[in-house]
Amino acid sequence: MIWQDPSASLHPLLSIGTQITEHLRYHLGLDAATAERRAIELPGSVRVPAPASALRGRPHEFSGGLRQRVALGIALAREPKILLADEPTTALDVTVQAEILRLLRDLVYERQLSVVLISHDLGVVSSLADRVQVMYAGRVVESGPRAQVIGAPRHPYTRALLAALPGPAGARSRIQAIPGSPPLPGHLPGGCAFHPRCAFAVPGCAGEPPPLVPVESGVLLACPVEHFGARAPK
Repeated sequence: MIWQDPSASLHPLLSIGTQITEHLRYHLGLDAATAERRAIELPGSVRVPAPASALRGRPHEFSGGLRQRVALGIALAREPKILLADEPTTALDVTVQAEILRLLRDLVYERQLSVVLISHDLGVVSSLADRVQVMYAGRVVESGPRAQVIGAPRHPYTRALLAALPGPAGARSRIQAIPGSPPLPGHLPGGCAFHPRCAFAVPGCAGEPPPLVPVESGVLLACPVEHFGARAPK
């Protein structure tokens, strides 16, 4: 089941109760009375206060965090084994983001739920994921356990992403921006799509797209340049 930004998944003109019961009746085949009873349970299961009252509200009457909880409740209505969470913390402040991530971790253990998290926020990824896949131009370039990928990245793009993160407040180091721009989907460069922006590229990087191969400690890497960290960038 997909859980995404509630601004895209919740109808602004319909009450929360209408949207939940419609989902239950259409996907689970419940009658109206049973769907209404189940609808009261769902918001409570994702920590929405006063769920019976919440069903009468419309999305604009809720905070971003509560809308996100409602969208999560709808996604969990069919008791899925796998939840696809697409940028679940978008536009949330740090405090609410932490609450949503805590709730998601609780649900993983309570429901024996597997979560596929899609996010540009590496802080969110590192706080929740067991395994991480880094993608560039639609292809996985590095994959492996969180500690290896985030703590000891091997691919130049993964390293560049982490180097571009802002440091702690008051840090004097400058953010290292990735040069150039991402390629357009219909105009990908030959070979490794990242090579025009890569500081460690060699002529062979423009040939065939490198395969994703195992290297060590459960890490898969799509980069033919070994030990790039020991070389000076071009």
